[in-house]
Amino acid sequence: MGCKSKELSTETKELIVKLNRKKERRSYISDLVDILWSTIDSVVKKYRSSGTVENQPRKWRQKLFTARNEVGLNHLVKKNCQAPLQEITTKFNDNKEHSFSSRTIRRKLAS
Repeated sequence: MGCKSKELSTETKELIVKLNRKKERRSYISDLVDILWSTIDSVVKKYRSSGTVENQPRKWRQKLFTARNEVGLNHLVKKNCQAPLQEITTKFNDNKEHSFSSRTIRRKLAS
């Protein structure tokens, strides 16, 4: 019984739900699948509320500073290698829908 490190496969979740519907004990399911009781309870609870054991898509914020922005920044720095950071930031932010701070530009150049 390890720590929370990876998602259970859909097949494992289906097996848990199937055994739970057959009224098997949590301890039996836990020993069979080798996971914690709390995980079994979470899977069953999710199945009862949503009707499925499929993993839901994750929702996260999209990155504003894309790979294309990084290429453009590197190109700008190569053209203006002696320019101060504030000037590079100003030139980079021209014609952008989202402006970036000089600290963000410095971080991206350092990485």
